[in-house]
Amino acid sequence: MKMFSSRLFWFFVSAVGASSAYYIWTSTETSEYPQVEVNQVKGKTGTAVPPEKNEEKIKYGTVFGESIESRKLPKEKARLVIDVYGQVDVKGYEDNWCATQELTEESHVSASSEWNEWLRGLGYEAFGIQRRPNSTSYQYYDLPTLNTLAKQGDLQAIHQLLERPEVGQDEKKSLAYHALVYGATTSIAEFATASYPDLSHLIKSGKPEAAKNLVIEQLAWEEYAAMRGDHIAFKVGIRGYQERLERFGNTLRLNDSDLAMISSKANEHLNAINMKRSELGLGELPESPKYAKKVFERTVGEVLSEGYEENYGRKFLQTNECIDKHIEFFTKLRESREERLTASSE
Repeated sequence: MKMFSSRLFWFFVSAVGASSAYYIWTSTETSEYPQVEVNQVKGKTGTAVPPEKNEEKIKYGTVFGESIESRKLPKEKARLVIDVYGQVDVKGYEDNWCATQELTEESHVSASSEWNEWLRGLGYEAFGIQRRPNSTSYQYYDLPTLNTLAKQGDLQAIHQLLERPEVGQDEKKSLAYHALVYGATTSIAEFATASYPDLSHLIKSGKPEAAKNLVIEQLAWEEYAAMRGDHIAFKVGIRGYQERLERFGNTLRLNDSDLAMISSKANEHLNAINMKRSELGLGELPESPKYAKKVFERTVGEVLSEGYEENYGRKFLQTNECIDKHIEFFTKLRESREERLTASSE
């Protein structure tokens, strides 16, 4: 598993704690959602899964663009995906669909290409997520070369400059904002800095309002990223808020005024960045494509299936037909796993 850059990983850890940062990294699928895991596809190694006792052959459909005719699938997930989402490998990209398993192979390939391009635009390729290409050459570029590339909106170059110890903090913030102007969301790590040590110090020093203001600033940037369609940042915000309440209690609980301030700041960020883009002749930030919206819906369904009841993020947690299906899928999947665990312990 490829790791985050140290700076981005620090942001995830400071946002939600080490254990949850790892959870977000390992559980968030950047190209697929609800997965049906394939043990083997025509001699190729498929998604690695532990062997399960109950397996059956499914004689139709595709998973991740590969035919699964006569292939063994984990019985639980194979039946659950079909039960919740319906027949697989039947819909075109422009049709009404909720899960990628519903798409034909041709549509899935096209959608995946769109999704990969969208992730690159958000900066995940440059800032360390799974699809990051071999960019070792950037490590050997001198500062003038990197600065020239960064001015042109090269997110890989900006990433390298953010990692360079000889680059000052003020310059790094300027670079991170430049990345935002060119469409990235990952560089909010330079601005979302409500770390646990900082919060703990402020609260112990009798400054709970200052601590809450740090949280508001961070969540405003995460809400901005969510407005851009970044499901990872959205999930980080949700998990981070939950864990802060668990650790610090009602001291950091947001009220309606706090939530309004978060949304106001997020919109200010969006307007300011679009204004800067207009000055550079870039046009407004693009709307997220259909595939990205479907991934976001999947994340919303997963969050709601876990019984999330806090007030933060509610503007993004509205249900629709697909989200209801995702809630059903994750709820049934969790219940099935709990039943297996109970049975195995008896």
